[in-house]
Amino acid sequence: MAFFISFIDKHLRIFCVTWLWVIGLLVFSTIISHCQVTDRNKFLQYTIPLNGSAFVTRESSITIRYSQPLLEESASDSAIIVTGSVKGRYSGKLNLCRDNKTLVFDHPDPFKAAEKITVRVADGLYTAGMEMIPGFSFSFLVTKNKNAGNSSEWPDESYDRFKSAYNGFPSIYSLRNDNPSPGYYFLEKNYAGYCYIIIMDNFGTPVFYRVLNYNAHNFTLQPAGYLSYFVEGDRNFAVLDSQYSHIATCSMKNGYKADSHDFILRE
Repeated sequence: MAFFISFIDKHLRIFCVTWLWVIGLLVFSTIISHCQVTDRNKFLQYTIPLNGSAFVTRESSITIRYSQPLLEESASDSAIIVTGSVKGRYSGKLNLCRDNKTLVFDHPDPFKAAEKITVRVADGLYTAGMEMIPGFSFSFLVTKNKNAGNSSEWPDESYDRFKSAYNGFPSIYSLRNDNPSPGYYFLEKNYAGYCYIIIMDNFGTPVFYRVLNYNAHNFTLQPAGYLSYFVEGDRNFAVLDSQYSHIATCSMKNGYKADSHDFILRE
């Protein structure tokens, strides 16, 4: 009987010690993982495309923006690995922009339609102050249509948040990004005879856009909650609802013509 009790006691101690080791390793790995995420967030500002985004164009480059200047020698092509679920690994050139904070990966071969792209940034990037930046990864989905400009995936020209625009979308550059307030920018870009109206977030990603076959100005959110823009040729205002549908056209009466700044919709 004493032998049996001793045997049980011995194995119970081994069992308890083993589980203590397992719990200790799990806690340690959780702490390490949390520290790595914290360190990464200390340096990383954003990626384009964003993690989890969809309908990204096949020709889209990959942009990674850091909060601190990078050591140029560490930003080599081997610092990034881009892999497609259909093609496999993509070759390309990793460029460090003039601000020394932004990396842009350009690839000569377009992504395959509908594939998932995984981007892995390896350990080994350093700031100019010789701090090592932890590696990380993110992924996004490529549009199913080879010609994103005429894609049947988008029944109208509007986008849900974080979906990339198609080829021909105006280039937008941020000269300074220093903790901007939350919200959106309302923009319009006129070319010869046509115009982009755009709602854009702080990352430069279009939340909505539409191509008009005429010049337009003063795209804005009205106090009543509707969107409006000035139609240059007709000198009137187009009104859109929350679904971006055109619901009204507002014009001056008695022979007058509206100015692009003369419209407020309060109800």
